[in-house]
Amino acid sequence: MTAKHRLTEVELLAEDGECTCTSGSEEFWRKKEKRIWMATFLTGNLCLYAARSVLPVSVVAISKQYDWSKTDTGIVLSSFFWGYILTQVPGGYLSDHYGGETLLLVGTTAWSLLTFCLPETIWFSHRDAKGPGVFVILSRIATGAFQGFHYPALTSITVKYLPTSETTFFTSLISSGAILGCLLVGSLGSVIIEHYGWVYVFRFFGILGITWVIFLRYLSTTTISEQTSLVNQQTQKISTTTSLPWATLLKSRAFWAMLIAQITEDNCFYILISWLPVYFSENFPQGK
Repeated sequence: MTAKHRLTEVELLAEDGECTCTSGSEEFWRKKEKRIWMATFLTGNLCLYAARSVLPVSVVAISKQYDWSKTDTGIVLSSFFWGYILTQVPGGYLSDHYGGETLLLVGTTAWSLLTFCLPETIWFSHRDAKGPGVFVILSRIATGAFQGFHYPALTSITVKYLPTSETTFFTSLISSGAILGCLLVGSLGSVIIEHYGWVYVFRFFGILGITWVIFLRYLSTTTISEQTSLVNQQTQKISTTTSLPWATLLKSRAFWAMLIAQITEDNCFYILISWLPVYFSENFPQGK
């Protein structure tokens, strides 16, 4: 059984001949809107993981310039996840109560600015401390915390505007943006470091995140406001909800299997994207 059971209506709109579905108090995206939001979320995930991978790609150059030890590097790289783990559950709660669009705007603006300003944070911390310093660690914790809002907000939006039968494909497609972001940093980011210096990698991907926020702001104030107006004029919506059966969920073997699989996959994946640049630098110093 699902956590929520919603009654849906399907109404044919005579003016455009398309089918519009409503669920609860929201309207499902039509085909054109779905494609636009799919592309938006895919590029958003690209920006998210690009900003997340900037420091691992740049950390070799930063360590040489500021004389960071392996321990210093490990602390800085891992501090991101200290913040990231704190906001997963609160992110879902805030998205459901205040809107996933709002949380995306706030979170992405914050981590984009923190990414853009990290070179200054490193320089400022290095003035008074050997190693990365407390401000660099706090900046990375904050970056992780704000990025932790991203996927709960995406989930909150997709379950509102997509029927259950389409969420799996939609989610799997936009999730590919994360891998594209890692590829972009590994290729373009390396070129920027080689020709312009590591500082400009943070500048570029910080600006990229802000650009995405501006587009999301425009999209959320046009598409969603138009949808809400159309629903109020065209349909009368009925919804029923049931609470999540936590006791049943925690007793489910399938739930624990998925949880353990996610933990092991994330452990391997994040170790690779965090430490591969250091590994290649140490073992293949002549490679570029």
